[in-house]
Amino acid sequence: MNPEESIRTALSVLFPEGSVVELRALGERTHYGYYTDFDRLARDAAVLDSTSGISGIYITLNQVHSDLLSRCANRMKRAGQREPQTSDGDIMHRLWFPIDIDPVRPAGISSSDAEHAAARDKAEKIREFLSERGWPDAVIADSGNGAHLLYAIDLPNTQESTTLIKNSLTVLSTFFSDKESEVDTSVSNAARIWKLYGTLSRKRDSTSTRPHRRSLLLEVPQEVHVVEYQQISHLSSLFFGCPVEMNPSEAQGTSTSGEDLGAWLSSHGLSYRKKPFAGGRIFLFDHCPFW
Repeated sequence: MNPEESIRTALSVLFPEGSVVELRALGERTHYGYYTDFDRLARDAAVLDSTSGISGIYITLNQVHSDLLSRCANRMKRAGQREPQTSDGDIMHRLWFPIDIDPVRPAGISSSDAEHAAARDKAEKIREFLSERGWPDAVIADSGNGAHLLYAIDLPNTQESTTLIKNSLTVLSTFFSDKESEVDTSVSNAARIWKLYGTLSRKRDSTSTRPHRRSLLLEVPQEVHVVEYQQISHLSSLFFGCPVEMNPSEAQGTSTSGEDLGAWLSSHGLSYRKKPFAGGRIFLFDHCPFW
């Protein structure tokens, strides 16, 4: 498929026909438009994709208020100073739970081939982790520098939903982020823009070791099933459940420093990773000690 066809295919996977979607191109100047005509959106995005000075092309992932079409209907324009694009309050409903796995590297450059491959491997581990917990199949994509997993959801745009998604991403980051790649926890806001698949990821110069790459859909389930609220809530509750209260007599003698615990684990042959979490530290086993 050529880029325009790839873009059009991605739109048909992500949105019901006739939805209002904001297209936003970032670079030397920001361009944007609101579309219900996905054929026109794909054509305009393909033109922008070949335009110098454009570093990345994005879309809103969630249901945009239909009135925003009147800002710039089925066309692109250069954004003026203080000209509004989609804000969190403009989102009517959440359609996707987004997981962005990004290689750790200096800012403003593309990933190397090894970093890119490692991020895709990490996405597969996260997919397996969620599948074991009953989550349906994800839309899997290549962001150009890392990897994406998209799970269909059906949630209102409320503060509760934002907190639920933020906490769930924090759980995934705690389990899976490491010195090679990270789960981005900043993508929880409702109006988050997302890479438009079929377009190039262009961070600064393209070199032989850190090339520009085209973002692509990799796997799309035959049927996209919605993740149930209870499944997301269970993921979030792995670290953000209700705390267990202890009375003072029960709590006496239970305090152990992180250093003591680490030494105890090591002395018993249990390998682990230690990470900061919620003002303290969390110890993650490299292998489950009960299997």
